[in-house]
Amino acid sequence: LLPALKKQKVITDEQHRELSIKVFTELLEITAQQGKPEKLEQFWQSLPRNLRQDTHLIKRYSYHLINLEQFDTATDVLRQAINQNWDQDLVYLYGKAHSNKADKQLAQAENWLKGHENNAILLLTLGRLCLYNQLWGKARSYLEASIGSDPFPETYRELGLLLEQLEEKDKAAECYRKGIMLGEKLPR
Repeated sequence: LLPALKKQKVITDEQHRELSIKVFTELLEITAQQGKPEKLEQFWQSLPRNLRQDTHLIKRYSYHLINLEQFDTATDVLRQAINQNWDQDLVYLYGKAHSNKADKQLAQAENWLKGHENNAILLLTLGRLCLYNQLWGKARSYLEASIGSDPFPETYRELGLLLEQLEEKDKAAECYRKGIMLGEKLPR
């Protein structure tokens, strides 16, 4: 119906785009529920090029790739999207993808620091990527900087896990406590 609606000028170009995004988002969700990475990839490639550049669709596609453990594909999609249009939700997802090329993934994220030095989500992502690379001191610095910029319960959790690994049990417990307390203050 979408092409017919556009051809007959029943809706504006903007309405067509919004409706297309809604329709293809639902189709993406249905495809992802099948749990088959190859089907998800085929669906993504079948999308019109302009929709493959839509931030909302990229977020949903990347989210499902990560859930299906297609980390390298997710990393590539997210890197390209972030380089074209900075979006901290995409940066967050980038940190959740455990790429086989974790060192390159970290180097890319560190490039994004220019102009986003105090972005708490980027700093959390960098902390996670350092954890994947077993760079404990650097991970701690990034996570502490993220908390200093804008504390999130999830960042306290990550730092707590790192501190446990470093045998700093009391500091880890304090991080967990602060994260819980912060989580309780969030609106429901």
